[in-house]
Amino acid sequence: MKERNSRWDDEPRLKDGKPVIVTPCESDLKLFQLLLRYRYLPANFILPFTGFYYSYVKGRLDVLARQPNKFLHRPEKQRSQPNAGYRYLIYELASKGEQKLKDAGLWTPEPQLGDKKLFAHSLMVSETIASLELGCQSMIWWPEIAARLPKPERHIPVEISHGKQTAAFDYYNDSNGPFGIRYSDGTARFFSLEAEHTNQVDCSNLRKTSFLKKFLAIKHIMDTGAYKRVWGLPNLVTLVVTSSQARIDTMKDLILRETNGKGVRYIAFYKIPVMEDLEASKPMPEMYTNGWQRAGHPDLYLNEPVETKSR
Repeated sequence: MKERNSRWDDEPRLKDGKPVIVTPCESDLKLFQLLLRYRYLPANFILPFTGFYYSYVKGRLDVLARQPNKFLHRPEKQRSQPNAGYRYLIYELASKGEQKLKDAGLWTPEPQLGDKKLFAHSLMVSETIASLELGCQSMIWWPEIAARLPKPERHIPVEISHGKQTAAFDYYNDSNGPFGIRYSDGTARFFSLEAEHTNQVDCSNLRKTSFLKKFLAIKHIMDTGAYKRVWGLPNLVTLVVTSSQARIDTMKDLILRETNGKGVRYIAFYKIPVMEDLEASKPMPEMYTNGWQRAGHPDLYLNEPVETKSR
């Protein structure tokens, strides 16, 4: 019998030679709800949502993920990342945890933030929006937006052109539609998120995924007012997170090129850690109060009430 469990296996934690069995309590259900929203979260991102000490949260996450409990899961893909042996473990909701939410009437069909296929990209999405939620603590989620729409759609049809090339497609963002922040003065600002992980920035055609293609789609949405017609929003800012200042500078240069040096107010950039970095990421509530860079315009501060002009 092993004296100590591996951080990677799901073998039972033993007490007096018997597996530790837990029945999820109210705080566990809140944790399950958190992971129902965010597909992947590291333990240090989960911690500030709980109000408990790290030693308790770490132990609770561990036992909830082990046999015979298995309410949570540790994604296998995190093992291949740099310094995986001493990073904070990343968790996702398992089917038993989802069933507990259904039994308690707390489950919703809302798609999780982050997709199943692109692990590192999904983590960027989850960590960004979770950090904003920790910073502002007054979020507006898609169900609230959708409830006001006669025909809710998470995508927006766009038509773009570049040189002699044209393309028409449905634009989907990385946040499963828009979300928002509500301010104390009664106003709200709404956002669309793009996590630019490994996509190329510029491109010679509109067939491949690139930041150029996304920018032209976002420009179409703003120029035509599609965000008002389709999503019923009074304003919209696309937040772009990426891994380095160099990538931000390249994207800002592209925007200036495509707008004849004018830039745009409705796209804002922020540098965040990614899985490839040797240093583990940590919650970034300061994203709410720090400046987000813009091309041709002053930094945007998300904690400030809505500007008079939407772009």
